Amino acid sequence: MNTALDAAVLGSEMAGLSREQRRLLIGRLIRPAYERRRAAGLAGDDFDAWRHEEQFKACHKQFLRSCVQEDWPRLKGHFLRMLGRLDEARECERGAAAGNIGVARYHLRKACAAAADAIERPEDYARAIARSRYKTADLNALSCRQVWGLVFDLRRAAARRRKML
Repeated sequence: MNTALDAAVLGSEMAGLSREQRRLLIGRLIRPAYERRRAAGLAGDDFDAWRHEEQFKACHKQFLRSCVQEDWPRLKGHFLRMLGRLDEARECERGAAAGNIGVARYHLRKACAAAADAIERPEDYARAIARSRYKTADLNALSCRQVWGLVFDLRRAAARRRKML
């Protein structure tokens, strides 16, 4: 077992929400949802009590500091729905249903962009690895663990090539 790979797979789900994520939730989603509900007479005067209750409804955790990356799409989708942004909320719910694979794919896209200076057409490079190792060039058909494996392979290959330059 590759412990770095296992840690990445687990860590991408279990890492706490970042300060930026908490700020975004409160400032752009939770506070406006509260104001909208309050104006409609559906929320009381205690913002924090309302927020904790709604967060619990979304992910079964009252406090944002207790939330992890796995909770992010559920929280975001819950408050987007309250704001009437239904298409975005459905997209978040699909991400929550997909689980960690969305995070892994995000990091693969990020690794491809970062490797572009050292590897020509890094997406094709990742597909070639997938074809060789997993017998498919369809990156969307890969499991979460397989995508994380590609992320690490791409990072290593780019680092090796940068050393040679």
